Amino acid sequence: MTVQRVPLAGFNEWPAEQAAAALASALACEPWQRVLVAGRPYGSVRELAATSDGVVLALGWPDVVTALAAEPEVVLPAVRQSAEAAAYLERFGVPFVLEPTGRTAEQIEAVLAQRGVADEEDEQRAVRRELAAIVRTRPAKSFA
Repeated sequence: MTVQRVPLAGFNEWPAEQAAAALASALACEPWQRVLVAGRPYGSVRELAATSDGVVLALGWPDVVTALAAEPEVVLPAVRQSAEAAAYLERFGVPFVLEPTGRTAEQIEAVLAQRGVADEEDEQRAVRRELAAIVRTRPAKSFA
């Protein structure tokens, strides 16, 4: 299945509702979408991705929780059914999120164990960082 990439110039010119709808598949978070739409025009997909990073890192915690609830695939198969992942979810109210590129299942489990005992504020920052890393690659897949 081939994904049709949209020219960034078109995205820059679209009405706000259409542009926000195009972003919805990258992250179901209205505040994130609104800021990215308001920040147009973007000179490159890299600029859009960098702006996305900053917005995700600045999201309020309720917005992060809402976004993660709409993102079941961010929960890694390596830990999805583990007792540690269930304890993490119970403790922090969100699933364990980690950008997995280049990590083995054992490394992912080790990070889960480490972050599972973090204090709440530190973990919220870690979740935002990891969500930003996951979302960062999505504009490149959607826009040319």
